[in-house]
Amino acid sequence: IGRRCRHLPTDAAAAAAVAGYALALDITDRDEQTEAKRAGMPWSVAKGHDSYCPLSTPFLLPEGGSWRELRMWLDVNGTRR
Repeated sequence: IGRRCRHLPTDAAAAAAVAGYALALDITDRDEQTEAKRAGMPWSVAKGHDSYCPLSTPFLLPEGGSWRELRMWLDVNGTRR
C-alpha cells in the first residue's frame, strides 16, 4: 500500500493507492495440519515454519500496465507447475 486508504470510491482511486506488487506462496504442511487437528491444537501450527511464505521481489507495473494483465506461474525444482 502506498498510502492509507479505506472505502475508496473508484477503481482508479484504489489503483492510485498501490505502491507496487509482490507474489507470495502460502505453504501449509498438510501432514502436520492433520496431526494438529487430531490433537485439538490450532491448525495454524502447520504454517509457522521458516520459509513457509516465500515472497517475490517487489515490482512495479509498466507505465499504463494493469494488474489484470499479470501472468503468474510456479517453478518447483526447475519444473513448471
